[in-house]
Parts: sequence; structure tokens; C-alpha cells
Amino acid sequence: MPLTRAYLKNFRLFSELDLSFDKNTIILGNNGTGKTSLIEAINLLLTRRSLRTKDLKECIKYNTKGFLLGLECRGPEESLKIKSEKLLDKRVTFKISSKNKLYNKTSLPISQVILPNDFRMIEGQPDLRRMFFSKNMFHVEPLAKKVNDEYRKILIQRNFSIKRKSTDQELSVWTDKLLQQGALLNKVQLEFFNKIDNLLSDLYKKHQNKKGLSFLEGIKVDYYQGWTRGESLKRSLEQSLEKDRALGYTTEGPHRFDLKFSVNNKPVKSTLSRGQQKLLILLVIFRLNGLLSSANPCGVVYLIDDLSSELDSVNLNIALKEIAELNSQVIVSSIEEKGELKNKDFLSQFKQINL
Repeated sequence: MPLTRAYLKNFRLFSELDLSFDKNTIILGNNGTGKTSLIEAINLLLTRRSLRTKDLKECIKYNTKGFLLGLECRGPEESLKIKSEKLLDKRVTFKISSKNKLYNKTSLPISQVILPNDFRMIEGQPDLRRMFFSKNMFHVEPLAKKVNDEYRKILIQRNFSIKRKSTDQELSVWTDKLLQQGALLNKVQLEFFNKIDNLLSDLYKKHQNKKGLSFLEGIKVDYYQGWTRGESLKRSLEQSLEKDRALGYTTEGPHRFDLKFSVNNKPVKSTLSRGQQKLLILLVIFRLNGLLSSANPCGVVYLIDDLSSELDSVNLNIALKEIAELNSQVIVSSIEEKGELKNKDFLSQFKQINL
């Protein structure tokens, strides 16, 4: 269900903003004009979470009493409105309304936010890859979140026991629970990886005839389970106990899983250019679009911030073409002065908004 209109009042730097969207929309503006704040507001309405803060008072424009946000979504047969209000002295409220049926927050399009830091997923810390993987897994496999949440609760208790120097016998109570729940979590994570691996394995085949994407040949993604390959989790926890006690936390387990990107058996981060890595990440995210869309009848909305950063004219051209071909709505921001955005025929497929 595409987003058709957004309204912001007293949100961040905006006194009032009223915009309409097409299937593909580019938000143009120099740094400091509010491009990221607009993406933050849209995502807040779809997910009830801010991209930048846990305290929504920080989103209220200076010297005003509160913000008001609105979003309209319109499909072939249904339409709905989402409204959020936050006052300085009151809790934030969300309301979803439709003329034809009742909706709740699970009846909204999936918000796929791609921020500049996400484009460092390959070269960056494992947490970036874990976040990408888990976020998509939870959309496709809702029960996986329950399994993960239960594991995290047990992990917190085991780490607490380690920090307070519990005896081996006391610690074993939480270790046994961690082993049991860890086996379940590893199973659902591996099952989801196999799903996306099937999609990513033919990434080059899908794009082999496209100019500028020959670097995709030989790309491979491997799954690291989070403990020593070939060892049982029980054995790994036993072997790492001394290290865990020294560091004060559990260093082995499915919470430490990772994705390893390689090209012709060499690490991607030391083989491809930054622009190629950014393109690869974008194509990997887009490759999961069908999987996400099938999991949510309301579809997917991609909110991409600062796409033009670190992309030369050739790679930016390729990225925008891929966005234009995607079977989902995309709202992307870019710096207005980026010369590569000018005089491109395919930009007629995008609505352009200047902030």
C-alpha cells in the first residue's frame, strides 16, 4: 500500500510541511534542510520508533508545545490514515483509521530504512550485519522474534551471573537454559539464511547483462553460527568459560552470528571499491524485496537517506535505475547540488521534491 502524502507540523526544523509522493520520489536538498528528519518522521509513523532518539521530546521543534504528524496510504481497494501527536507534557499517541476496516500497526507497509551507516554493513562491525539479518528475519518469520527475545532474556541472566562471579554450579543453571534456547535460535537463523542465500546466489545471473555490474560475479555470502565451526555449542561454552569470566559476558553463541561477504574467495571489503560495496549492499537489500512483500500484504516502502554519498556518476546512475525497476515504493534523499542527478532521462520516473 503506497504512501501518498505526509504532513509534519513542529517536527524537528519544520514548522509545517505537506508533501505528496509517487511510487518513486527523490527528496533533494542541501545539508541541514531536513531530508533525514522527513525520513525519520515517515518511519516513526510506520514503526512508532524514532531513528535518532528514544526521547521523542527531542523531535519537537524548539519553542513549540508539540509535534503533529500525518501519513496517508492508498491502495487499489483500501486507504488509511496514520496520525501521531506528541506534546511536551504528554505521551505520544498513534491513531490508524480507515473507512472500510480496522487497522493496527501490523497492517502497515514494512518500513525498510537505509541510512548512510547501513552502507558500511560489509566493512563495518558485525552488529550492522546482525541488525540487517535479524530485522528482515523478524518480518518474514514472526515466531523468530519470540525465540530471539527469550534467548536474550536468558543471555542477560547468564551475563549477570558471570559478572557477579557466581559459582560454576550456579552458572550452569543459566548455561543449560542458554543451550536449549540457543539451539532453537540457531535453527531459525540458519533456516532464514538458507532462504536468503538461495536469492543471493543468483545475484550475478540476474544482473549479468547490465553495464557496470560485472563485479557481482563470484560474490558469495557465508553464515558464521557464532561459535567454533565443528564444535557443539555446549563444548564451545565450556572452552570459553575462563574468557567469559575475564570479560564479564558470554562470548560464544548464536547471538554472535555473522555474515561473511567474499568475491572469488577474497574478502569483499578489500577487493571492491566503496562505490561497488555500496551498490552491492543496495542490491542485496533489494533482492529480499519479494520475500518481504510475500510476508506482508501491504508491501514494502524503502526510505533511503543520502544515496549519493560516496557514489560517482556511474554508480549513482546504476543505483537509481535499480530503484526505478524495483516493484516497491522508494523514497530517497540526495544532496541537491549533486551534479550526477542532472540530465538523466530515467529521472522522469521519479517525482522530485526540493526542500
